[in-house]
Amino acid sequence: MQLFQVALANEVDKLHRNGVRLKVVGDTERFDPAIRRLIEQGERLTAENRRLTLTVAATTAAAGTFCRRCRGCWRSVPRRLIGRSTSRRWRPTWR
Repeated sequence: MQLFQVALANEVDKLHRNGVRLKVVGDTERFDPAIRRLIEQGERLTAENRRLTLTVAATTAAAGTFCRRCRGCWRSVPRRLIGRSTSRRWRPTWR
């Protein structure tokens, strides 16, 4: 957890300067209050950034949620927009 705390403290400003939005998914209630504050501050600071969204899965339960969302995104892309070579090269492994 110390590594996560140090990364939040040192990298959030850099994410913001580069237009990256920070999003932490999962149950953060078990985290130290200092880490939760850093997460909240980082998400609030970067909330309007649109260049890229960095999603951090905070627990294994969150990783499952993230995977389900990715599956939904993949399925929502119209097949006509995905060329044959693209669909073979980027085929998801979780089918």
